[in-house]
Amino acid sequence: MGENTNSTTSLIKQQLCLICRYKSNFFNWCNKCKLKHFELSYGEFPSGENEIDKFLKDNYCESQSEEEIIEWIPYDKLKVIANAINNDLDVATYSVGYILFWDKYMYNWNRKKDCTLTIKRVESLDDLFTNYKHNYKHEVSFFL
Repeated sequence: MGENTNSTTSLIKQQLCLICRYKSNFFNWCNKCKLKHFELSYGEFPSGENEIDKFLKDNYCESQSEEEIIEWIPYDKLKVIANAINNDLDVATYSVGYILFWDKYMYNWNRKKDCTLTIKRVESLDDLFTNYKHNYKHEVSFFL
C-alpha cells in the first residue's frame, strides 16, 4: 500500500480530482478532466450535431453517478429486433452495453453487454430535447 495509496485516499476524501487535483465530483475527476475523458472515449463531436454534442458534454460533466450519464449510440451499433407502437418505438439490442460502473483500476467503464433498449424516433432536435426532459429520462433512447 504505502505513501501513494495514502495520497490517493487523501485526495478522494478532500473531493479533489485524482488527475489535476482541482475540485471534483463524479468518479473523482474535475469537469475539465471529465471533458478530456469524454473526448477520448467518444470523440470531440460524437453525434455530429452541435446541440446534441453540447447536451452530451454538459450531461457528462454534471452527472453525479453512472445512472445519470447519457451516451450517444450510433444507430448502426444497434440491432433492431422489433417494431412497437405506430412505428414510433423500436426494441433493439446494443452489444457494447450500458454503463454499470467506473473501473478505477482499468480507467474505463464496466458495461452490461448485449442489453435491450427501447428507442424512439423523433423528427427534430426540439422533439428530442422536449421528449427527454418531460417524458422519458432514462427509459428510452432517441434517434433522429
